[in-house]
Amino acid sequence: MKKKKILLGVLSVLLIVSMLVSFTGCDLKTKMQVRSMLSDFQKSCNALDVDATLNYIDPNVASLVRTATGIIGMFTGSDASELFAKLSGFLIQHETALGVEFFRTLQIKVNDVTVTPGGAQAAVTLTYTGSDGAPVTKTANVTCYQNGEQWYVNSISFTAGTGAQP
Repeated sequence: MKKKKILLGVLSVLLIVSMLVSFTGCDLKTKMQVRSMLSDFQKSCNALDVDATLNYIDPNVASLVRTATGIIGMFTGSDASELFAKLSGFLIQHETALGVEFFRTLQIKVNDVTVTPGGAQAAVTLTYTGSDGAPVTKTANVTCYQNGEQWYVNSISFTAGTGAQP
């Protein structure tokens, strides 16, 4: 009888541990995927690879940016990376256009990822070169969502107290 109680207790503990691992395993996988996506997003920004960068942005927004840069570029002969920097307000919530140097020097340090019912929220520290050439560090929240296997950046909003503009 005593052996049965011990066995039942051990099995109960194993069941609880396996359930905890199962539930947190999904969150851990999601957090790793979001971190990986943000790393790849940063690399494409640093390379000023507009097409690659847009592959990590909400497809609806990316489509608008692609269309706008194509039309404007066709009439003005402007460089796609400069136009993208000017149209970046669709993604990063601020009042003025970002310079190309922002994208070239952008560093994203992921501080934390919170899994939400509709995706994930990443608390990040952004470091980049400001328009005056000085290094700038700001905290921001990056809202991400998953469609199929692909993760996308939905928006980037600067955290209160770090300034509304880069």
